Amino acid sequence: MNPCVYGIDFPDRSKLMAANNTVGEIRRYLNADSLGYLSEEGLVRATGLPQESFCMACYNGKYPVRYDPQVDKHIIERRRARVEGLTEGLEKEQMQIKLL
Repeated sequence: MNPCVYGIDFPDRSKLMAANNTVGEIRRYLNADSLGYLSEEGLVRATGLPQESFCMACYNGKYPVRYDPQVDKHIIERRRARVEGLTEGLEKEQMQIKLL
């Protein structure tokens, strides 16, 4: 339902099937006879560990550590793309014949 902002490679919410479709829509898309999800409580209970052992943000959207959405896990990739774009521009400029 929610992206992981701590490094697990979950896409942003707009690309998550469960965040944007009903269980019925997903079931039909998968051509499944039935579809169900474990509840948060059921998931935790199945592990035998206390709920405090887990980050449940992908389930409930409650992130245990505040974060700035502008500074997410993709910031390095975005920064690299900008730098590569600048580098490419500088290389092209250097290759042009200087008239003065």
